[in-house]
Amino acid sequence: MSEREGGLAVPGGEDPGSLGAEVGSSVLAEAVDRIAHQLKNPLQAMTVNLEVIRMRAAEGDEEETERLTGVVDQNIRLVDRRIRMLIALARRSPEEPRTGVDLAEFLQEAAAAFRLDEREDGQGLRLRLPDADGEGDGLSVRAREGALLALVLAAASGARHAAREGNEPYLAAGSGEEPWVEVGPGGPWESGEQRDELAEQARRAGGEVETDTTGEGPFRVRFPRA
Repeated sequence: MSEREGGLAVPGGEDPGSLGAEVGSSVLAEAVDRIAHQLKNPLQAMTVNLEVIRMRAAEGDEEETERLTGVVDQNIRLVDRRIRMLIALARRSPEEPRTGVDLAEFLQEAAAAFRLDEREDGQGLRLRLPDADGEGDGLSVRAREGALLALVLAAASGARHAAREGNEPYLAAGSGEEPWVEVGPGGPWESGEQRDELAEQARRAGGEVETDTTGEGPFRVRFPRA
């Protein structure tokens, strides 16, 4: 499988055992802080561009006005995506309906929204996704978006802690009989109780755990196709 890769680091330094069934409040608080900080740039850009648009429109410069209007539109959509992802995480519940989710786009958006591309102490997660013109076309699933995000953050946090023994952690998506998300090479799921908590979180997200009975190795969750 050809891959698009990028360095990822998971927010928070919590004990992975506390992140099994729920993302801890400190992780959520840090996520809010990361997104709030990240939103400053597009909001500031929109403020500046709107002022320039008014000036160029008054001068009759239609080409520049159209270009800057497009930049503002892009920033508006960026802000909207960030806010919607944060709301999904904050409002996750068993009553959350399943919706269509493209796993590749979802993981990339999560990485950007929560600034997961920042490596902390060299313990970054590598993102592994299939090319869009290949296997990536079959990664649309039905899942509860908020619970899926919580699951990814929880499992990734555990993998990052496990990587201190020298194994490089990664976050991947792919498609076999059904699309799947995988976190590895090891983590909190290698403990029975914590594995059960993450399995419950996977069920809340609308998926089913494929990790073997010993819990050793990567943690994979498969989802029904949309």
